Amino acid sequence: MMLLGYMGYYQNRNEKAKILTDKEIKEFEKDINMGKNVDIKKYVLYENKDYTNGLSNSIYKVSLKIERTIDRTIKLIFDNIDLPN
Repeated sequence: MMLLGYMGYYQNRNEKAKILTDKEIKEFEKDINMGKNVDIKKYVLYENKDYTNGLSNSIYKVSLKIERTIDRTIKLIFDNIDLPN
């Protein structure tokens, strides 16, 4: 999960969800030409779907624990290294 996040998968998916269709673009242009007060929220198709489930949440929690363990281990190693003066 973290790897997918780092690779921008979720950001890319969300950006694609914000694309206007031809119908919304034509409606937007028509409303502007008619002098109507326009709000972009009326035209943007954005469907916020939550694809998480028990398995993905569990895997994410495990990955966070692994990350913390590795971080603590590395800090412990470097804290115990004696450097010559």
